[in-house]
Amino acid sequence: MTISTALTIIAICFIILTLIVVGLGIMLFIVTLRVIRLEKTITQEVSVLRRQLGELIQTARESSSRLGQTVQEFKASAYRMGLIATSIAGLIESRKAKTLKASPPKAKIRPWWLSTLALGYSLWNKRRKTKQSPPSSSVSS
Repeated sequence: MTISTALTIIAICFIILTLIVVGLGIMLFIVTLRVIRLEKTITQEVSVLRRQLGELIQTARESSSRLGQTVQEFKASAYRMGLIATSIAGLIESRKAKTLKASPPKAKIRPWWLSTLALGYSLWNKRRKTKQSPPSSSVSS
C-alpha cells in the first residue's frame, strides 16, 4: 500500500467520523429542544396543579370554618333544648306535687267483676249463716 492510498483511506475515515459527529450533534440539539419543551409543559402543569391545590385548600378552610360554626350553633341549640326540657320537667313535677297535696289519697280501685264477686260472696255467706242459726224466740222461758 502506498502512502497516497493510506492517506485516502484516512481521509475517508475522517469524513465518516465527521459525519457521525455532526449527526450526533444534530440529534443532541433536537433532544435538547424536546427536553426544553417538556420542561415548559411540566412547569405549566405544575403551576396549574399548584393553583388548583391552593383553591382546594381555601375551600377546605372555608368548609372547616362553616362546619365549626354549625357545630357551635348545634351545641347552643342542644343546650337551649336541654334548658327547655329541664324547665318543662320541673313544671310538670311541681304540678304533680300540687295535685297530690291538694287531693286526698284515693282508695284502691278494684275491677268491677272483683267487686261484684266480693258482694255476691258476702251476701251468700250471710244467707248461709242465717239458715244455720236457730230462730230466736221473742218469749223467754
